[in-house]
Amino acid sequence: MTISEGNHVGEFIVQRVDADRGDWSVDQVTFSSGTDIVDGTVVKDNGSGEVVAIAGSVDTAGDSNEDIVGIAFGNYDTSTGDKEGAIVARGAVVDVNKVIIPGSNDAAVIAKLKTLGIVVR
Repeated sequence: MTISEGNHVGEFIVQRVDADRGDWSVDQVTFSSGTDIVDGTVVKDNGSGEVVAIAGSVDTAGDSNEDIVGIAFGNYDTSTGDKEGAIVARGAVVDVNKVIIPGSNDAAVIAKLKTLGIVVR
């Protein structure tokens, strides 16, 4: 008999800086209605103070031009409206194989996450 175990919330996190000091790495946010958010998805501020998945757009220099705020910590069904939730916003090391980076410019997004203190390995 084989037992398969699914993904766990926060499985993308390798280490959090605040592991022994509470939840300094995690911020509470409002996910904007209309798009489901999957645990580990890189997210941005939509300009209205709500959070959505990034689109993966870059400027002419190849840098991410999105206001990336962190990585979704949990799964959120926003099909019926905004949802309160959490993101890893700073001070973490995350697994490159488990972080979801929409778009095609992973290097630009990873560089932007590094400015937040989130190291992707």
